[in-house]
Amino acid sequence: MSGDAHANETSGGSRVGASLEHELLRRLADIEHRLRDVQSMATRAYETSFDWPHVLDEIRGEPDYESAFEGEPLVSVRVTTFNMAEALCERALPSLRAQSYENWEALVVGDACTDDTEERIRAIGDARIRFWNLPWRGPYPDDPHARWLIAGTAPANVALREGHGAWLASLDHDDEWDVDHLETLIRAAQEARAEVAYARIRVVDGETGEHAEMGAWPPERGEFGFLAAVCHRGLRRFEFDANARFADEPGDWNRARRMWDSGVRFAFVDRPLATNHFTKRHDSLSTEMRMIEELRGWVRELEDSRDWWRTKAEKNERKLVRVRAVLRRLDRLRVGRR
Repeated sequence: MSGDAHANETSGGSRVGASLEHELLRRLADIEHRLRDVQSMATRAYETSFDWPHVLDEIRGEPDYESAFEGEPLVSVRVTTFNMAEALCERALPSLRAQSYENWEALVVGDACTDDTEERIRAIGDARIRFWNLPWRGPYPDDPHARWLIAGTAPANVALREGHGAWLASLDHDDEWDVDHLETLIRAAQEARAEVAYARIRVVDGETGEHAEMGAWPPERGEFGFLAAVCHRGLRRFEFDANARFADEPGDWNRARRMWDSGVRFAFVDRPLATNHFTKRHDSLSTEMRMIEELRGWVRELEDSRDWWRTKAEKNERKLVRVRAVLRRLDRLRVGRR
């Protein structure tokens, strides 16, 4: 067989392999799309069972509903923490104690802390700050991304139930508020008769020091955070849901979305009132790291499938070469017999 013939056969086999690989990629993408659709439908069906719009109607009918929109009501500040005593007591709580709005209580709930969080809080000596430490963590899923999505669910719900305030606010243990955070949001909520008032958030990369901002109207994933929000106390019934991971949603956004979808009234303050100190080096994988790991997994799968198809194509090429050689011999024999 000539070199050109062999090159053509090899080229043809490569085209077959590439075509098969392309088809495999298309089918994998289609399967993933269908799985997301099924997951989304299952999540919506699960949420429908709670009848959140009816729950909201009940909240608005409660005797003390209107009191939140008058005067300077008590604000219950939820703080969940796990072994971050230094940041909690040197950044988060000082920013709370510096608030221009002074009628607040803080409910700090440890996710089974094992450090000196309790001792440090006691040393602050502020009777407005209460601390609980849960006896165990979670339970949380083993998958790092799923764990990140719902981390802190149990202590957050404990704080929601224990608060006495007419308004609920959230402060993360390593973040901080501007001095007029509570005052601005409470006034915005009261003036608009909104059940949630939220603002923009500064995001500071703890490694590089780079700054960015998040926050938009209407609220959407990636542009909303309870760190810069206050909620009417009735909305404590919208608890954080550990099943948010099945919708691939962070617990914070899952809760806000359920409120929005149910008809909760939101108001937006278009300026930053809180600072999120973000670091990629954390117990749980960041979203970016999770995406990188997912992509690496896809690459490995595709490389494995490519190698399989390539091996199969090469075997088929060898068979094709042998078949063509036999056909040529048969042709020569047929011609010789004429």
